[in-house]
Amino acid sequence: MNNNSRAQWLEREGLRVDPELSAILLPAPLCGSERGDLICVPVESDGVFLLRKQRAYLSLAETKLRLRAHWFACQHGAPVVPLHPCMAAGPLFDLSGHAFEVQQWIFGKPLSVMDCEDLHLAVVSLAHFHETMGGFDAPKPIEKTLHLEPRERFSKAHYHWPLLVGALATAASASLLAEISFQLERAEAAVAHTRARTSDREGQIFVHGDPVTENLIRSEAGIFLLDLDDLHLADREEDLAWMIAEICSLDKGRDHLSIRPSLCEKTVLDLFEAYHNTYPLSAIACERFPHFCTASIACLLTDSFFDDDGELLVAAAEYAKNVERSLHLIDQFYRVFPP
Repeated sequence: MNNNSRAQWLEREGLRVDPELSAILLPAPLCGSERGDLICVPVESDGVFLLRKQRAYLSLAETKLRLRAHWFACQHGAPVVPLHPCMAAGPLFDLSGHAFEVQQWIFGKPLSVMDCEDLHLAVVSLAHFHETMGGFDAPKPIEKTLHLEPRERFSKAHYHWPLLVGALATAASASLLAEISFQLERAEAAVAHTRARTSDREGQIFVHGDPVTENLIRSEAGIFLLDLDDLHLADREEDLAWMIAEICSLDKGRDHLSIRPSLCEKTVLDLFEAYHNTYPLSAIACERFPHFCTASIACLLTDSFFDDDGELLVAAAEYAKNVERSLHLIDQFYRVFPP
């Protein structure tokens, strides 16, 4: 962004430079970032930067490790949002001890789930990110106290399970609850079975953790992964399953939110193959993929349909219909990728 275009942007947004700060601080809702963030526009530079405070659900150790991984990804050309050079030394701290990171602001457009090119580039970008992170020298084993909340997909489904139970508390929904529980337990047991007969955990890498459409942006330079807060050590097919399940299973807009009645099986296969052709998955990873799709759909039923306070965003009867649809989608994923 040159000086003229920045001036036009500031004028259009009705913003002024604060001479004491020598920067422009914009409230997050204006810029579409997460609540509580600030956009910092240094007057003397040609950059726009995002100042992000450490999230409450992240431990300081997790924040430091995540920034190390993010910095590594930036230095090795992974398609992630760039960090400010000051991040090479780790997070910044204010006088109260709160940790912050500084990212470069990327001007672009949200990912469109209706654009086949966008979707193709998204899974290819995820593959390149995974390939890069395979070279990150992370401490192993990861301390159990590193994450304040679970990151692995099955663990997240169990962590938020009480929300689903509460929403399906009526007798009429008891069978739906039993069926989704059965599908989740069966998928988890299948993944555990592969663990028992292989040492494939050694191939785990630091995955993004939440590569959903809101955390992807397309600019002139390509598609970038945003918000690495859920970065954790896992199987990369877990990350891919979460991305594809969210893209293909969830129908959302300004005035509606629902699980799709059915999958476009061709789209699912096309996305899987685009990833696999870029960074091939092992036979074991391919075997586990549909089971992680089951866990992902279980997570969609809580992540997408409840607010931060645990309040259901749709009517209880409508939610039950979405759970019923999700069971159909699980069956479809297993049909596309037979165990």
